Amino acid sequence: MDGTSQEWSVEEAERVYGVSRWGGGYFHIGENGNIKVTPNPSDPSIQIDFKAVIDEIHQEGVQLPVVVRFHDILRSQVANLNTIFRNTIAEAEYSGEYQGVYPVKVNQMREVVEEIVDVGEHYNYGLEAGSKAELITVLALNTNEDSLTILNGYKDEEFMRLALLGRKLGRRMVVVVEKYSELLLLVKISKELGIEPLIGVRAKMTVKGRGKWESSGGERAKFGLSFAEIINTARYLKEQGMAHCLKLLHFHIGSQLTDIRSVKEAISEGGRIYAEMHKMGFPLDYVDVGGGLGIDYDGTASTSESSRNYSMQEYVADVVYGMKEVCDLEGVPHPNLVSESGRAITAHHSCVITQIMGEIRSNSAGVDTSEAEGEHYFVKNMREMASSFDQQTNMQELYNDASQYKEQALDAFKLRVLSLEELAKIETLYWE
Repeated sequence: MDGTSQEWSVEEAERVYGVSRWGGGYFHIGENGNIKVTPNPSDPSIQIDFKAVIDEIHQEGVQLPVVVRFHDILRSQVANLNTIFRNTIAEAEYSGEYQGVYPVKVNQMREVVEEIVDVGEHYNYGLEAGSKAELITVLALNTNEDSLTILNGYKDEEFMRLALLGRKLGRRMVVVVEKYSELLLLVKISKELGIEPLIGVRAKMTVKGRGKWESSGGERAKFGLSFAEIINTARYLKEQGMAHCLKLLHFHIGSQLTDIRSVKEAISEGGRIYAEMHKMGFPLDYVDVGGGLGIDYDGTASTSESSRNYSMQEYVADVVYGMKEVCDLEGVPHPNLVSESGRAITAHHSCVITQIMGEIRSNSAGVDTSEAEGEHYFVKNMREMASSFDQQTNMQELYNDASQYKEQALDAFKLRVLSLEELAKIETLYWE
């Protein structure tokens, strides 16, 4: 604490750091002021004092920085996602099932993938691979023949052969065609080996996600087939006598989706594509809604890049009920649902601990910002903005407004509207 701090309490720590807002139910501030970790929120009696973990690390002579992983959090998140999907499907009287997959690229560590596979076995929760190295990994680890293995990414001849050999071993490996040339290669090798593939197609959606990775969706997305290419793919498979191999429709509109409206729009568009393909004579078994289930990193429950304005429950409900509504209107069966939620599974389970070497403050010697008689309205407005910090739900918006106001104040100083003392007050309030 510095000289300006008189008292410190759990409530003050929560106000400053907002742990309960971003902790996902796994992290909170204990009565002793230390961070407490509850690996399984359904059993709050088991808590870990994080400071005790750090003290033990020091006692063992381990040098910082270190990464601490809570594997029970992985287990809890896999169970949460699958349970919510199952409960929502039952509540909605949805006739399909949920079979999720974990994208290995999110965290490729053996311990992480093995933990997810172990807890996921009960739910037939599978894996997703996007490279040859990941394909070899999932062939070794995903031995549950009732779970899915989704294969995305760049696919050369060797990749296709490995995927088909996996089919020969009895694995439910779905090769997702993302370029038309991949389809031609897959059919060629399939006939050469005499092994029928399970084929999926990735649609290039017109819907774009909202957030940092929104460019990975939309009509100019790098991956996916256009509507015309999807029709040509279906026709080509029919010509080759392989229409029955087409099992899955996949789409992905971006990672860390911040706005639930993007999910609703994607399900509506994707559901229509599925329904039309069914009417064309391709009764697909699965619709893979991709990734995008976000994490509220900053605890604002907003549409800022580091947050999301929805819960896991709301996300699942929009997927299930949205798909059900489209299918019922079109008179087609409800498909089994697949999602590729990696960030939502792993984000909370690992923490980096490092030694603080020093501190740099942008305004270490601020001036007195208490209200003064006759002060300029620029100062009053900045003070009001600073005092509303605790009531704000969108910190990014507050930061943008404050930055713009600070720039306007600087312009006012240059035009001799503000004094140097008033500008110093505004600067101090800004950095507080």
